[in-house]
Amino acid sequence: MKMFHRASEIIRDRLRGLGIQGEVAQKTAAALWPEVVGEKTAAATRVDRVRDGIVYVTCADSIWAQELHFLKSIIINKLNERLEVPVIKDIMLSGRGFGRSGKKVSLDESVGSNELPCEPSEEAVKKVDKAVQAIEDENLAETVRRGILAALAAREAEKKS
Repeated sequence: MKMFHRASEIIRDRLRGLGIQGEVAQKTAAALWPEVVGEKTAAATRVDRVRDGIVYVTCADSIWAQELHFLKSIIINKLNERLEVPVIKDIMLSGRGFGRSGKKVSLDESVGSNELPCEPSEEAVKKVDKAVQAIEDENLAETVRRGILAALAAREAEKKS
């Protein structure tokens, strides 16, 4: 029996127990995008959302969208490899650009980091808090906590709609 477990193993087991491992992995895919596609491609793209295993990406122009279309399977494989859960099935690319300002929206701005569409139950929050206690780094623990709560809130909002 292992005396010490990697924090990622503990978190993965807790998320699986809560039944939200796939949802959290999808939210994480957006954060991993720049790392997976590289700095230059990340600067020319923006992940708008990830839903039902599909990453929706806006590209600076149609040329970028076309180029990435040919790399979709490679990017999907790299994302799933990094997520350790094969949740990403497709990437939908749009070459419409970033609008007038040209400003890319950060992940926190697009997700609405401080506003949850629906509050998870108190019991769920307690379970999440218990799960992230295994993470020594406080900033990482809070980021993981917010991600899990956002996934739970999204699930609750979908149930209500």
